[in-house]
Amino acid sequence: RGDYLARAGNCAACHTAPGGALFAGGFGMQTPLGAIYSTNITPDPASGIGRYDFGDFERAVSRGLRPDG
Repeated sequence: RGDYLARAGNCAACHTAPGGALFAGGFGMQTPLGAIYSTNITPDPASGIGRYDFGDFERAVSRGLRPDG
């Protein structure tokens, strides 16, 4: 499920730096406030989003909330 959500959300686009490992983070996005660097994420069920359901994923992406709050 996490792999599906990561692909559907195109998470690699922002969570993979050019030439970097997939989902390892470090992608710099320039904003008026300065650079913001993406975090490391993984579809792994133990340490990433592998057990997220759609609601968990939506809250994480839109509100920055993990399933445990």
